[in-house]
Amino acid sequence: MKAIISVSNKKGIVSFARNLQKLNVSLYSTGGTLKHLQSHGIDASPISTLTNYDEILDGRVKTIHPIIFGGILAKKNNPQHLAELKNNEIPLIDIVVINLYPFEKTISKKTHSMDEAIENIDVGGPSLLRAAAKNFLHVLPICDPVDYDSIASHLATGQVSSRIRQRLASKAFYLLSKYDSKIASYFSEKEAVPENISISLSKINDLQYGENPGTKGGLYSFESLGGISNATKLSGPEMSYNNFLDANAAWACVSSFSETAVSIIKHTNPCGMALHPNPLKAFLDALSGDPVSSFGGIVAINSPVTISMAKEIVKHFFTVLISTKYDSDAIEILKKKKSLRVLKSNLFKSNDFDFRTIQGGVLVSSKDLSFQPNKWETVTNKAPSSSLLESLKFAWTVCKQVKSNAIVLANNKKLVGMGAGQPNRLASIRLAIETAGKNTRGSVLASDAFFPFEDNILACKEAGIGAIVQPGGSVRDKECINAANKFGIPMVFTHQRAFLH
Repeated sequence: MKAIISVSNKKGIVSFARNLQKLNVSLYSTGGTLKHLQSHGIDASPISTLTNYDEILDGRVKTIHPIIFGGILAKKNNPQHLAELKNNEIPLIDIVVINLYPFEKTISKKTHSMDEAIENIDVGGPSLLRAAAKNFLHVLPICDPVDYDSIASHLATGQVSSRIRQRLASKAFYLLSKYDSKIASYFSEKEAVPENISISLSKINDLQYGENPGTKGGLYSFESLGGISNATKLSGPEMSYNNFLDANAAWACVSSFSETAVSIIKHTNPCGMALHPNPLKAFLDALSGDPVSSFGGIVAINSPVTISMAKEIVKHFFTVLISTKYDSDAIEILKKKKSLRVLKSNLFKSNDFDFRTIQGGVLVSSKDLSFQPNKWETVTNKAPSSSLLESLKFAWTVCKQVKSNAIVLANNKKLVGMGAGQPNRLASIRLAIETAGKNTRGSVLASDAFFPFEDNILACKEAGIGAIVQPGGSVRDKECINAANKFGIPMVFTHQRAFLH
């Protein structure tokens, strides 16, 4: 048996090569892989001993040769193929171990050059892997180090089943597809809505079920983006589909702030949100916003969880806690709460687009990441004070995370009331006011879209709301502005809508 080995990721390759040699497999390799194997005492030969042709063009051409591809693509059960190999003195290749040049890693470096990117586009590797995957019934295509040990075990028995071979081929073709899509995306023009979008997703694990029992569910990840899909679970039960949805909403909230922030989410909407330099105070402020809705909710904090905070958290019923870091003693406290899923995640690095499936297709929207208070306009005679303006900025940022029609009431960087998902804006205002109760007076209000009628302003006046931020843009803006002036309520236009359907 003969094997070709050419890998950029050297993890586990020495051990695998030794196992192959124990099975009397002859090893052939290239460049850095060859040197690596030989430096560990592996008896590997250069590819040129098969081709009788040295590498050329600085290693750009080394495996692309009919002797190599003939040996990989030949069907071992086809007499004509075997005869042609014999006539051309081409040996059969039985195993191809390939992983590709690190193109994605290269382009992730901020300082990389176009030349570096180009030189890390693999040509021979994908060609070898594709050929082996096409001929998987006769040749083993191996591209993932995680498979080395199991394949060595199967080879030792003298048989690798067609099912295993097909699985290896599938993995190889997926890797090739993902690799090519990364290259295509890199060279494509940077358009707001590009002509083509390549999406690469890797399954992390199966879920017990999907959104509801009776459906199937799985967790997939956009690689290298962090966020909830790549979070590490430190303790607690397995995450469900809905746990992930809510955790994502919570993490999006705190990822919107550079200050210490705590969000409490229920059914993807924030029922608690607060900023404070002291994490414990931020948590208590967030909890006070709506302690009833917070029951069974999800907590996210964008700073380390302290011991004092952990002690307070376990007094309440939450299903998930997410943070960037935990004090060691805090973890031990949290683990005692068996129903609490404790996750550690890096803050979310946004991908370029939001995707939503519809029947027969996908809707694509560029990310709404802008926050431009410098473009806000005070449209009333009375301007908000500096403290009210800071509260308005906080309320607007939170409002962008609430499902429309969205209304947020805030006081001193603390969420005190929220209305979401109602078919009319006035209903959302009334819900927010009802939730806030006595905390309404002196609070500020943020609306994710314009007020269509002045009755919204009247509701704010009756509740004692101190200032309003909204996008503006209604045909009745003048009526709303006049109403705000009449009641002495400062109102600011963002000139930017923040719908989250």
